[in-house]
Amino acid sequence: MQQEAVRVSRSFAAQMQRFPACTGGPPPCPPPSSTNSTPTETPTSFSSADENDVQWEWDATNNARYSARVIPGPKILTPGERGCARSHVALWRELVHDPTHRCSDNGDARHSSGGSSSSTHDSENGPTMLVLEDDVSFTSHRGQSRFEKCWARAWEQLPRGNDPTWGILYLGFSDRGARVLLERDGARGDCPPHRRRTSHDPRHPTVHLYRPEYGFHTHAYIITQAAAALLLDQLPVVGPIDVWLADNQWFGIPTFCAVIANEGWRRDDGTYEGAPLVRQNRGRHTTSDIVQSSGR
Repeated sequence: MQQEAVRVSRSFAAQMQRFPACTGGPPPCPPPSSTNSTPTETPTSFSSADENDVQWEWDATNNARYSARVIPGPKILTPGERGCARSHVALWRELVHDPTHRCSDNGDARHSSGGSSSSTHDSENGPTMLVLEDDVSFTSHRGQSRFEKCWARAWEQLPRGNDPTWGILYLGFSDRGARVLLERDGARGDCPPHRRRTSHDPRHPTVHLYRPEYGFHTHAYIITQAAAALLLDQLPVVGPIDVWLADNQWFGIPTFCAVIANEGWRRDDGTYEGAPLVRQNRGRHTTSDIVQSSGR
C-alpha cells in the first residue's frame, strides 16, 4: 500500500490511515459427539470482544452456483478469511460508533485486512468510509494515476435523495450474473456491452455504475454509516466476507459497482467487461494472500 500511495496525489495519500488487521485464530476442533453443541454454534477459539462476529462454519452451495471452482457444501473458514472478515467488521463498527476518529471534510481512505487503510467523510447519506485492503493497485495510464478522477466521476453519478439511495459502492469487484446499469438521470436498464471505439481516450475515461447480481472481493469499497449499521445488525458473518454479502444480496442495501467503460477483460464477441478503479495487486501467476476455504 505504501508503494501505491505514489500513484495518487499527496493530499489524498495523507488522508489514509492504516488499520492493523485482526487475527482469525486457529480453526476450531471438531466437537466431541457426546456434547450438546449444534452445527450453528460459534466456536470460541480465542478470547476477544468480537470473537462471535464471524462464524467458522458456512455453506458454499449458493457460492458454487456462481463459481465452477467452488465445491458446494459445508466449509470451515481459514484463519485468514476469518481475520479478514473481522477486520472489515471492526471498521464498520468504528464508522457507526466513532465516525469522527478518521473523518475529514473532503473524502479519505482506510485499511483493513492484512493491514488496510480507510477514511471517512460526510455525504447526503451521512458519514461514509472508503476501505482499501493492503494489496490494492490504483488505476493508471502510462504511469499516471487516474484513480481520483475516476472516483470523482463515480461519486457524481451516485443517486441522490432524502432517503438512503445507496449504501455500498465497490471500486474494485469481480461480478457474476446480470448487471443493471445506473443511468445519469437515475433510470435503470440492462447494462449495455462495452465496445472499444477509436474515440476512447484512456486519459479521460468514462465511468459507469451498475447494480451487481453477485460477485467477489472487498479490497476497495465505500460504505455509508447507515449501511454499516445495518450490516452490524446482521452479524455474525457466515462465510468469507465478500461471499456473505453477495449470498444475502447485501441485505437489501442499495449496492453499486464502478467500472471504466471500454476497458478490462475482452470477451469473445469483442466487448469489454469494464475495468475496476482499484485492483488487487497480484502477480500474473499469483493468487490472494488469504487461503480460501471455498477453493476459488
